[in-house]
Amino acid sequence: MSLERFRPLNELERFFKEYWLHHPLLNLECPCSLSNVEEVFCEVQEKCGESPDDCQRSSEYSPAQQAHEKCGKNQTGGIFLPGAAINQAESTADALPCPEPMKDGSLPDMDTAFLLHPRFMPAYRHAQDDYDLLCILGGGCTLFIGEQEISLTAGGLCFLPPGTEYALSVFSDECTAVHVLMTQNRFEKSFFGLLKGKEILTSFFRHALCSSDAPYLLFRREPEGGRNAQDSQTSPVSEYVRLAWIESQGSGCYQSRILHSLISVFFMALLQSRDYIPEFPGSWDLTNHRNIFRIIEHLQNHYEDITQDGLSRQFGYSTRQMTRLIKEYTGKTFTEIVQLQING
Repeated sequence: MSLERFRPLNELERFFKEYWLHHPLLNLECPCSLSNVEEVFCEVQEKCGESPDDCQRSSEYSPAQQAHEKCGKNQTGGIFLPGAAINQAESTADALPCPEPMKDGSLPDMDTAFLLHPRFMPAYRHAQDDYDLLCILGGGCTLFIGEQEISLTAGGLCFLPPGTEYALSVFSDECTAVHVLMTQNRFEKSFFGLLKGKEILTSFFRHALCSSDAPYLLFRREPEGGRNAQDSQTSPVSEYVRLAWIESQGSGCYQSRILHSLISVFFMALLQSRDYIPEFPGSWDLTNHRNIFRIIEHLQNHYEDITQDGLSRQFGYSTRQMTRLIKEYTGKTFTEIVQLQING
């Protein structure tokens, strides 16, 4: 099974698009609460053969969840349901309905899920219980986090920690957005496990993912050498996500290992890449996004023999500016973060 850059709309997406075109005043592409768009999901259920009364009577599942189950059964590949935890999401190996949960409510061997975001689905605000890595493989969309409106294009990546409320507006036939949902334990192993022994980088990333009311870690693709940033097909980083999604739709005795390996390689390629610029919420100077990660990397690699004055001169900042940068992006002073590495 392949994941084409330009995919035909499935049944659920066609319904959402038709509803959106016939109800322009509802502004379904703008962020809203689930209660504002429940009627849309009730109509989805009615289309699937269940009455709106049944939709309203259900207390176990929201209309969105019911619509996902009813209309997702005949679709190939996992479909993203905003707000669902991994143990409620579609299995990476099986089509809906989900495999029988274990006694603790989890799915067998399930700590990562690869799900496509339905195009033209109302952009309602929600928060995930798991880490959500959003990867745009083609086209463009808009991500709303708090008061921020972020445009994402092909190759764009965003890490959303558990509890971050957001809305994703995917109102384009050409967009392919994949959610990689990971339990906290899996994210710790796959991402922070790679940084073992690199306490300065670890402190930097943990601060970025925990430092605000609506934390996120955004990577925009800005290739060096003038290459086309919109062409995700030339990006090995996003290619690993595409390959992982394809692998997740099959089955096999090595599937879990393959998926975990692809995710690990994805993280390594991202950290090594010079094509991606990290962005963070609430920065006092957006131009620093282009420098701060390289500064932290340099400090990680040369902490034994570099001074704050020397680091400032090397990157063209005053010592006062560098003090402010390091404190803002790591939550620690220069001395504290170097000592953290020495004691680590």
